[in-house]
Amino acid sequence: MLSKQDKIDFVKKLAAELKQAKVIAVASNAFLPAKQFNKVKKNSRGKVKVAFARHSLLKRALEQGKPEAKELEPFFGNGTVLLLSDLPAFKLFALLKKTRS
Repeated sequence: MLSKQDKIDFVKKLAAELKQAKVIAVASNAFLPAKQFNKVKKNSRGKVKVAFARHSLLKRALEQGKPEAKELEPFFGNGTVLLLSDLPAFKLFALLKKTRS
């Protein structure tokens, strides 16, 4: 359980990372086993930052970090994660597709 201050700090940190990221993607890990999710995170380490939190915290970070990315909010569903990367969008997709089973 995060305290109120922890949540505020998380949103500030994520907002700063969103400002620097060239590509922001929305993904879901709702039906992805933990082992598979960890494999995706391991294979993308150093190339992709995976931000996992409650929808309200992710939305606040988007509003503060990249207001123009607010159009991503309708894609939030169960188990939403934000993927932040400097890779081109197609390379990011290829990286994720390569690691899925």
